Amino acid sequence: MTKNETATSVEEFLVWRSNLFQGLKARKETIIELLEALSSNQQAHSVVELSLNPLFRRDYNSLYRGIQEFLPTQTDPNYEQRIETLFSAVSRTIPPTSKHYNLFGVC
Repeated sequence: MTKNETATSVEEFLVWRSNLFQGLKARKETIIELLEALSSNQQAHSVVELSLNPLFRRDYNSLYRGIQEFLPTQTDPNYEQRIETLFSAVSRTIPPTSKHYNLFGVC
């Protein structure tokens, strides 16, 4: 990867992270740290094990609350906007289709 490609990738990641952060209402830092721990750990078999990752600087209770409060409540006045921001951030991680057709199977 060239320096320019690396810089572009880092910039795209920072935009993605910022969009995700803006879409979260509660426990923003907890969720971001959880994602960083998840991204850097290939050995964990549970979220409890992720809480032991050095990138996750909080305790297990914070981890549980972060997961529990990840989505905004439907009574939130900005509910639709927050959901749209989350979906937008998540959809950027899905690679584009490599083929220009869809393949369906019928049983």
